[in-house]
Amino acid sequence: VPGVAAAARGARGGEARMGATCHRAAAGRHPAADAARAARDDGLLAGSQAARRAPRQDWHNLGYTLLALKLGKQHVMTRAYRWYEHAAGGKADAHLCVTREMESWLRREGVVRCGADVGVLYDRPPAFFRRRLPAEAEALAQRLAQQLGDAAGEWLLQLTRGAEWSATRPALLVSSTSWTPDEDLNMLLDAALLYEQSSRACDADADGDADAHGRMPRVLLLVTGEGPLRAAFEARVSEACRGNKLGAHVRVATAWLEAEDYPALLGCADAGVSMHASSSGIDLPMKAVDMLGAGAPVMALRYRCIEELVPDGVRGVHFDDSQGLAQAWRSLLAGFDGADARGGTRVLREMRAEAQQWAGRRWEDEWAEEALPLLS
Repeated sequence: VPGVAAAARGARGGEARMGATCHRAAAGRHPAADAARAARDDGLLAGSQAARRAPRQDWHNLGYTLLALKLGKQHVMTRAYRWYEHAAGGKADAHLCVTREMESWLRREGVVRCGADVGVLYDRPPAFFRRRLPAEAEALAQRLAQQLGDAAGEWLLQLTRGAEWSATRPALLVSSTSWTPDEDLNMLLDAALLYEQSSRACDADADGDADAHGRMPRVLLLVTGEGPLRAAFEARVSEACRGNKLGAHVRVATAWLEAEDYPALLGCADAGVSMHASSSGIDLPMKAVDMLGAGAPVMALRYRCIEELVPDGVRGVHFDDSQGLAQAWRSLLAGFDGADARGGTRVLREMRAEAQQWAGRRWEDEWAEEALPLLS
């Protein structure tokens, strides 16, 4: 269907995922219909008998659901893409999926033909996603402070004191986004406003949450990425600051980072926030994979299969709306000690340890165990 694949790719946008590896016999990380065509073309171009076999399909998401974000579910091109995606996928003799839920969906929909093999290949972070030392955080802050502006830049520079983390620093939360309609960034900002309100109430009431649950830290929220909805979000942030609804306890800034700065920022974050809602409901947010790889517990928007990546209460927590996200901030950050290099609070320490244990299995390990047997 001419133009459909390009439109689906355009619906995703945002910062490029770094460090992904693919195998030539697999379809790769294209929208699925593009992937089937790519694998078929590889077979036609290569001369070996093995290459001429039916392709192995690597499903990262459903291309027609991405296209529906732009055109709507009932648009003729969306429906045509869905048909083509199913038909092309049905020709594969092996399938790789990124979730168990996706595997179940492909079987229920009849995309997996009789006798075809199916494996689940979870995304894993490359090794350059890791925790960062205070000296690395200080160097990063020096590079980013000017881009973030005076208010957020000032707080970023407070992360460290000499060669140590500063005890009085703000908690650093990072959300990575493509700024597309499948991620509700208004919910994120609403949560920041609620946290600001509750922190001000604690300041005014000595018997409030600050005594019952521990001191609530200042929060520096950095939202990285580029996309069509970024300007509207920035306008709302500016309006909230002008109206004195934000800024005393929470400062929010957006940034587009250089390739080397993105993993460095995640490695300094106390936690990540994933607003990924999934166009299909059966894929997982790769940016959350990066956060966990950097040892940052993830507060993740709840949807159908997010538990496969972020078990609730283990490597992070789930939320359903802005109130739930603000409550997650309070629960994870109460009593925050900025000088604690292991996590800042008991809950964050435990979740960081779980994230780092999970991240010990890297992409190469997952590929060798799950993908290669299907491709041989």
